Amino acid sequence: LRAARTELPASDFGLCPGIRQPHSSFEGFTDSLARLINEAAGRKITDDPLTFGDLSAQHDGRPVIRLAMVTTSLMEQRPYTLPFPETDRRFVFERNEWARIFPDWIMKFLIRECDPLEEQGEGDPNYYYFPDPKRLPLIVGARMSLSFPFLISAVPLWRRDFTLVDISEQQKLRRCLFSDGGLSSNFPIHFFDRLLPNNPTFAISLDDYDEKRSHGRPRVWLPSSAGSGILLPVQPIDGLVGFTMRLVMSAKDWQDNLQSTLPGYRERIAHVVLKPEEGGLNLTMDEAAIRQLVQYGQQAGVKLRDEFDLDAHRWRRFLVAMARMEETLDDVAQAHQNLPVGSEGFEDFLKRYAAATTSYKQDASRLAEMRKRAAELAAIGADWRAKPTIREGNGPKPGANLRSTAG
Repeated sequence: LRAARTELPASDFGLCPGIRQPHSSFEGFTDSLARLINEAAGRKITDDPLTFGDLSAQHDGRPVIRLAMVTTSLMEQRPYTLPFPETDRRFVFERNEWARIFPDWIMKFLIRECDPLEEQGEGDPNYYYFPDPKRLPLIVGARMSLSFPFLISAVPLWRRDFTLVDISEQQKLRRCLFSDGGLSSNFPIHFFDRLLPNNPTFAISLDDYDEKRSHGRPRVWLPSSAGSGILLPVQPIDGLVGFTMRLVMSAKDWQDNLQSTLPGYRERIAHVVLKPEEGGLNLTMDEAAIRQLVQYGQQAGVKLRDEFDLDAHRWRRFLVAMARMEETLDDVAQAHQNLPVGSEGFEDFLKRYAAATTSYKQDASRLAEMRKRAAELAAIGADWRAKPTIREGNGPKPGANLRSTAG
C-alpha cells in the first residue's frame, strides 16, 4: 500500500527506471537496448548514439530510413509522433530527471547537443530543449514509446501552459509524463500511408489465442480474400474487472479496430496468434519460447512477401478512395450551391466575408484563387452526382470516412 501511494508516484508510476541500479551488476533494459542499437549500426557505446537524423540522411547510396514512433502525454491526454517536428520547441527536459532513466553516455551526448533553455538561473543549466529530429537518439524515442504503465516509469518533460489566465503562471514550466504510445495509438498503420499508395505499408497484429477460433488454424495468417478479415470477434465479458477493462479498451482501441477491417487495410495486416504464456508481459520466457516468437515474426514476413498482392491492394484502395472522394465532393457542391435551401451557400459566404475578415486575411490574388478552386470543386461534385455514381457500383465494403483530424 505504501509503495502504491508513495513510491510508485515518486518513480513516475513505474517499477523499473530502465538503467543499471547501484545494487545490481546487470544491465538495465535501457542500457541493453541502447547498446544493441549502436551495435546494429556498427558503433560502440563510446561512440555517439544512433539518431533519427542518422537514419534519414543520405549516405553512400544507402536507402533513407524514415522511422516514427508514438508516445502518449498523460497530462495532455493525447498522442505525439516521435520525433517532434523540427519547429516544435515547446518541450524541455531536466537533466537530473533524465539521468535517472538514461545511461551516462546518452546523457553526455544530449547535454552536448541540446540547447539549454533560456532565462535560467545562475550556474549550470538544468533544463534543455528536447532534441530536434536530427539529434534525437533512437533510444530516447524507444524509451518514451514503450513506457508500459506501472512496469516502466514514464518519461518526464516540461513545458509552459498558455491556457492559464495569469501571465506569471503561463511562464512557469509544468511537468508532463510521457507513457506507452499504445495507450492512445496502438496500431498506427497510418504513419506512412497515402490516399493512393504507390508502395504498401505492412503491419503485424498480435492476437489472443482462442480455442474456438484458433484450434487447428495456423498461428500466423494473412487475409486470403477480399472479404477475409472484415469481421471482429464477439468477446464475452468476465465479471466486473473484465467489464472495466473492456470499457478502457473500447475507448482506447475503437479507431484501430475499425481501421483494421477496412478494405485496402485488412489485407496488409499479418496476424500472429499468441497463447497466454507467449509475448506480452511474460517477462520470464525461456530461450525456446523467445525463438518461437522470432519464428512467428519470420513467418509473417514471408507471408507478406509471397502472398500480398500489391496490384489488388492498390485497386481496392483506389475504389475506396474514389467512392469517398465522390461523396465528399458532393457535400462540397451542396454547401457551395446553397443546399439545403434557406442557408447561405459558401459561394455567397466567401464573397461577403472573406474579403472583409481580419482573421487569417489573404491577399487579393490568393483569395481569388481560393474562390476559383472552391467553385471548381463544387462543379466537379455536381457533375459526378449527375452520372452513375461510384458509390453505387461494385465496390469493397465497408466504406471509409474522409475527415480532417489534428496532425
